[in-house]
Amino acid sequence: MVIKTEIKKNHHYVWGHYLKNWSKDGRNVWYTTKSGRVSLDSVKGFPKQASFYKMGKLSQAHIDAIRHIFQKSPPILQEQHHKILNIFQFIKLLEDAVELNASSINRHEIEALKSNALENLHCFHENNVIHIIKKLSQGDNSVLSDNSNFYNFIIFFGHQITRTKKFRDIINYTTPKKFSQEEKLDAFYLLNQENWWLSSYLIGMNIGHSLLNSRSTDYHCILVNETNTPFITSDQPIINVHPNININSVEPPADNDCDFFYPISPKVAYMINRSNAFPNGVSKPTEDEVDRLNIKMAMLTDLHLMGNEKEVVERYKKLVGFRNNIIKKVYPL
Repeated sequence: MVIKTEIKKNHHYVWGHYLKNWSKDGRNVWYTTKSGRVSLDSVKGFPKQASFYKMGKLSQAHIDAIRHIFQKSPPILQEQHHKILNIFQFIKLLEDAVELNASSINRHEIEALKSNALENLHCFHENNVIHIIKKLSQGDNSVLSDNSNFYNFIIFFGHQITRTKKFRDIINYTTPKKFSQEEKLDAFYLLNQENWWLSSYLIGMNIGHSLLNSRSTDYHCILVNETNTPFITSDQPIINVHPNININSVEPPADNDCDFFYPISPKVAYMINRSNAFPNGVSKPTEDEVDRLNIKMAMLTDLHLMGNEKEVVERYKKLVGFRNNIIKKVYPL
């Protein structure tokens, strides 16, 4: 067996190619730093975390917990989950064989498999939508009239919600931190503390399929921004902006309180909404509407708010971390 042994350690949880839509030179964007300044830097430098998608522990208890969490998924999804699990179970078998000196594969190659496998899955979905994102960024949604394109985009869409550090940390904050010995194998404990590297991918897959199933009742729209205020984006690029959601509350939204907003460029955004805030097709939001969407994007940002103009990022930077602070007050570490 020949294994590509380059180990991918810098895992970007927001797609760099997507962020280039906010770059005027094809490389750099304005963003908020950890210290709260607004700086210009390459999209290769952030948002990322070392080994963010690296395969973690995968004992039988972990596998059982993952299956328990997703046991109510539709049969077609459970079949896909099983295929994904098989990939990582195979890697675990190879790792065990190396430890027993029963394989010609070395530890470096195992580390490459563990570090690259999930990262490569995300790259697969990204490559499937490069041409779609390009068309959408031009305000052309006709590319989604092709069923294959629509499927690839919506599955990709689901993963952009769940693959981020922000999403992981929110789940961890809102999960009880202490368990009795008898509860140590609780499914949610395993999900958040040890299985997150894989569960985030499976949750994204479920969200994508759910959006596919509700296609006929949801409103899918392109927002073409012709105002003087460009759209901004962040390290949580898809956010829920449904009007019923109280950003000061930690209560989970009702199932139908779901308006997903995804800025694709400073001038174009994609929405899947249930409130009919914008109808199917193409809409042109007002300056006030763009400002409200930018405010919500900033408030739901974890650390990095990004834009094509320094002045625009400066305008909203004080709102960064607002939602995080609400959650931390209710669920302190």
